[in-house]
Amino acid sequence: MSQQTDRRSHAELVEAAATWMGQRRWKEVIALLDGELAERGHPPDLSALLAESYRATGQAEAASETLSRALEETLDPRLQVLLGKIHRDLGEHARALACYQAALDLDHAFHPAWCQYGLVAEHLGQREEANAAFSKALELAPENGLYLLCAAKGELATRGPSSAAEALMTRARKSLSAAGVEGAYNLACLESISGNPEVAWEHFLRFLRVHPHALEWAIQDSDLERMRGLDEFQARVRTRVSGVSPTDADDRPQT
Repeated sequence: MSQQTDRRSHAELVEAAATWMGQRRWKEVIALLDGELAERGHPPDLSALLAESYRATGQAEAASETLSRALEETLDPRLQVLLGKIHRDLGEHARALACYQAALDLDHAFHPAWCQYGLVAEHLGQREEANAAFSKALELAPENGLYLLCAAKGELATRGPSSAAEALMTRARKSLSAAGVEGAYNLACLESISGNPEVAWEHFLRFLRVHPHALEWAIQDSDLERMRGLDEFQARVRTRVSGVSPTDADDRPQT
């Protein structure tokens, strides 16, 4: 451990790690925090930063171990949700749902857990459970653009086009537009679902310029199926830089 690291306070470590994460300097975050956590009692915020960096570099096992150790010290719904995302990345959907449920057992009003539960349930074809989870997330955070979009998708899947679905889409579009570039990915999803692939592509390009890893998301995201049919998207896929993992990124923006 370097003397420079020894002199860092907890707040300084959090600030440095968060800054480097924003710059996608994952390996530097790992070098900074690995070995520090045990000495500091596995604090939740530092554990989450380290686990997210491991996850971003494809080290799911190390990320899971980091979170498991932290949860032995502190039961924190944020850590349970992050652990659930790691299980989801690995295709371990039952374990992911169990983690989200554990987060809700700790804090029933922790709306990110409701949203993540809904996303996995939706992936598994559990539409009723997904809709209930999205409704609860939206009840707790009624202006969250992603939650509005998910609720609208649930309405469309259950009842087809309706005034209720359109109202949710309108609210989602307003919320995501207000979020600027960070809302652009989900706005692209909304427009693709709405049958506007060219508009979706414009929003997606705005997001892609800041988050180049998003191309890997888009290749797999069912919400962007119509946009993927565009020649421009196919050309971008053919020329993309190889070696970028779908997990080499933050999660789909929660705005």
